[in-house]
Amino acid sequence: MTDTANPDEGIQAVHGGQEFLDHALDVLDDVFYVLGPDGELLQWNDRAAEVTGYSEDEIAEMNAVDFLADDELALEAMEETLRTGEGVVESDLLTADGRRIPYEFTGARLTDERGETVGIAGIGRDISRRKEYEHQLTALHEFADELTQVDSAEEVYRRTIEASEDILEFDLSLISIEEDRVLDPVATSSGITPEGVIEMSVDEGIGGKTYRTGQTFVIDDLPAHPDSKPQGPYGSLISVPIGDYGNFQAVSGVTGAFAESDRKLAELLITHTENALARLSRETQLERQAEQLEKFAKVASHDLRNPLNVAQGRIELAQEGSDTEHLAAADRAVDRSLCLVEDLLTLAREGKQVKTLESVDLAGVARRCWKNVATDDGVLVVESERTVRADPGRLKQLLENLMRNAVEHGGSSVTVTIGDLQDGFYVADTGPGIPEADRENVFEPGYSTTSGGTGFGLNIVREISDAHEWEVRIRDADGGGARFEFTNVEAGY
Repeated sequence: MTDTANPDEGIQAVHGGQEFLDHALDVLDDVFYVLGPDGELLQWNDRAAEVTGYSEDEIAEMNAVDFLADDELALEAMEETLRTGEGVVESDLLTADGRRIPYEFTGARLTDERGETVGIAGIGRDISRRKEYEHQLTALHEFADELTQVDSAEEVYRRTIEASEDILEFDLSLISIEEDRVLDPVATSSGITPEGVIEMSVDEGIGGKTYRTGQTFVIDDLPAHPDSKPQGPYGSLISVPIGDYGNFQAVSGVTGAFAESDRKLAELLITHTENALARLSRETQLERQAEQLEKFAKVASHDLRNPLNVAQGRIELAQEGSDTEHLAAADRAVDRSLCLVEDLLTLAREGKQVKTLESVDLAGVARRCWKNVATDDGVLVVESERTVRADPGRLKQLLENLMRNAVEHGGSSVTVTIGDLQDGFYVADTGPGIPEADRENVFEPGYSTTSGGTGFGLNIVREISDAHEWEVRIRDADGGGARFEFTNVEAGY
């Protein structure tokens, strides 16, 4: 404390200092308060009365818990602050007219000169905007999930505009998509008619700049901006690129309408939109490829397989009268061609897709597959008790291809073993095995080490494995031979 010759001047100095402190607290946007040990209000700033709507006299008669929606939470927070020295709690602030305002209260323990606890001093801060932002983030993530079910670009555009209105609360929004260097409006808010928006070149306006640069622009004073070409009485704008597709824009009739949080939310919204458009683009491309493959399958099935069947029949007739070496070779060639057609048809029609996943008894499927493979003196050993989640038809195809591969390389007396792994199963044989240097190559289409093989059997095995999201690798089997291991296999029920 500063000494002064005049006692009255000292009193005035202290009094003036208190007035200054009170004034400083009153101009805060936050609520300032001092509580007694039992939660009674000892001091507060003007903001407390302004926010709550209670008079000074009414506040003087109230306890801190009277202002919070959750009495128990308020008491726990005060007890923690008195015990630990500080505390934070979020709760709705109750006003005199029944409103509930999200608030965050922070407090610190007050002690006297002897170190005895005398109360709590704290700040209450309105967190309505933060809570709204969190709510909007949650809603946008739900919006992203909804877009996964949308099957057209037009519906993606429409739902994006709806989300900009309902979630982001933008007044007026539009989406423009680039075509032939022109940004064409394809979706607008209900307050904008498509006829009222003109298409613009990608070389002009803020929309064009957004598309060209891939950057977001927030314009606080639209009429004064040098690149602005507003198509209405708009004061501010936010413009977000939609990848290579176009852009999204939102406008307001007043200047400075968009905050930094609006920019972040708009960019998140459009990220979901862009992902949905990319998904639809991929699906369209896959559909075209599927159509092309189906055309190929029809050609292979009718125009190629039928003449081969005729040729095979004629060779059989010719062999009845003259069983020459040339006819035998021709018969093997036709037979291999028919097998090749079947494998190509399988790849074209099935590819890396599975239709349905079911709980399948691996041992039962393996035994049925063995009956479909010409093995003569071969032996099947089933050591699996596993049930797996798989497409039954494609699992059958995988096992049969591995069994045929074992016969091709190990002879008709080969032994094939089906066993369990920690997260999958294996198929092993007693054939010559596969050298480590060739183990990746054997899965390539057309790769074969036998004259009669098509080179597609193991490629189909990997396609089926990939379709189930399994991992496949080749190892040496116990005692020699090849062992195909499939892991990351989901267990059945």
